[in-house]
Amino acid sequence: MDEKDVEFIRRDGMYVADFSDWLVDDEDQVSEIHSDLCLHTVKDRESLYTRKQVRKALEAGECLRALGYPSLQDAINLVRDGNVRNVPYGVEDVRRFF
Repeated sequence: MDEKDVEFIRRDGMYVADFSDWLVDDEDQVSEIHSDLCLHTVKDRESLYTRKQVRKALEAGECLRALGYPSLQDAINLVRDGNVRNVPYGVEDVRRFF
């Protein structure tokens, strides 16, 4: 980690680490950290991509709705494995939609 090293200790056949130094009790500080790490709106997330990428992701979403709202992994498998032919969307389009 940036601030200090994390030490993992073997205990009962498992490696465990003590992260208690990273716990934050101050609710305002938690909100500040969360807002720095997360994009809250669809518009914020869309701003990370080009218009073409957003359009392809939305089109992939329409296709996934027609397929009965599969999970992310099922949708990726549909695109990859060839059970559905001529799918004009790639794995990245599916991930962007989700």
